[in-house]
Amino acid sequence: MLISIVALAVIAAAAAVILIGVFYGQQEKNQQSEGAPDVKFITFEAEKKEIAVGESTTVLINVRGSEDKVINDTRIVMTIEPSGYEPFLLLSNTTIQLPTFLGKDARTGQVHVSVTATDSPAKEAVYLVKGMVLVGQSLSDQREFRLTIHQ
Repeated sequence: MLISIVALAVIAAAAAVILIGVFYGQQEKNQQSEGAPDVKFITFEAEKKEIAVGESTTVLINVRGSEDKVINDTRIVMTIEPSGYEPFLLLSNTTIQLPTFLGKDARTGQVHVSVTATDSPAKEAVYLVKGMVLVGQSLSDQREFRLTIHQ
C-alpha cells in the first residue's frame, strides 16, 4: 500500500513538472513573438485552392504595418509542406523583400506569388502553402492554406 502511494506521488510530481515546463515554454515563445514589430497580413489567399497538373494559382498578398515608426528589413517567406514538393510544384518567389513601412497603417499593396503544379505524386495530392512575415529574424505573422493538386 505504501509503495502504491509513493508511486502515485512520484507520477503526480512528474506530471506537475511537465505541465510547468510546457507552461513556461509557451510563455517564452509568446514573449519572443511579442518582440516583433506589428506587421501583419491583411490578405493571404489563393485564387484557386484546387488545380490540375499544368495549372497555376495566384496567391494574393497584402501586408500592413501597425507601428508608428519606420520598419525596415521586412520580408515574406513562402514555404510548402511537406518538404520534397519541388518535383511537383513551382513557386514563382520564395522570398519577397517588402518596402520600408514609413509609419502606422503603411501597406505593401497587392503582391502576387504563383504556384504551378508541374506534376503530382498521386492521383490527388494535398499541400500546405505557408506565408510568414519576418521583421529581421523575428516572426511577426503567419498564414496558410491547403492546395489540392489533381492529375
